[in-house]
Amino acid sequence: MSVAPGSRIFEADYPAEPQVVHQVRERVEDFVCTCGLSADELDALKVALSEAFSNAVCHGSPLGPRNRVHLRCEADGQRLVVQVTDEGGGFLPTRIALPEFEEWKTSGRGLYIMQELMDAVDFEMVPGGTRVRLVKILPSVQPERAEAKGAAKLRAEKLRFAAVSG
Repeated sequence: MSVAPGSRIFEADYPAEPQVVHQVRERVEDFVCTCGLSADELDALKVALSEAFSNAVCHGSPLGPRNRVHLRCEADGQRLVVQVTDEGGGFLPTRIALPEFEEWKTSGRGLYIMQELMDAVDFEMVPGGTRVRLVKILPSVQPERAEAKGAAKLRAEKLRFAAVSG
């Protein structure tokens, strides 16, 4: 994987255990502290990261805690890329949408939430699992950021409404 000049990178492997999610969030928060994200953007990143990591633990770790989840963060001054890679059988969503209210269960909205909170989300089958890539355009990259912020605020309001309604 090529690295852009001036990039900062953090990589780590974690056991596929639900209780590790908090530690992962804290580590990523430490990593992005110099990226210039607002408090709302940081919260959105942590929610998307929690969803990606939780999915890797719950759905991409057939051996439970014996599996590992790989985390890679890269910030290059223009964008932040967070990758979560599991050791499961592979998963490529064909359609990501908020389920109809009648279909709501206690889970099933994580992919939609990640997509709504990040500037880009993609899924890739890799040897031995699935990689989820979360991308956030950093504040120094304007003018498209102002438009993206308005859209992000609207998405956050929709998610708050969805959470209250569910």
